[in-house]
Amino acid sequence: MIEEQVRRVIERIRPSFQEDGHDLELVEIGADNTVRISLCGHCQGGCTGSKILLGLEVERALKKRVPSVRAVEVVARPSCGE
Repeated sequence: MIEEQVRRVIERIRPSFQEDGHDLELVEIGADNTVRISLCGHCQGGCTGSKILLGLEVERALKKRVPSVRAVEVVARPSCGE
């Protein structure tokens, strides 16, 4: 149930990320309700500050709409879809 809710929120906020040249993808949801996401886009491999801010933005949106989300972690991936 939580995964479906998280996916809906991600799909809702995803267009605003894509407008800025980024994208995000759900990687997994841990047993402790920590959501792991991958951020990718024009800052591939860099823009650490931007990734932190984007991660906080995702966390804020998820916690607001899915209160059982404990935390959001941004995990490194070479690119989305892998």
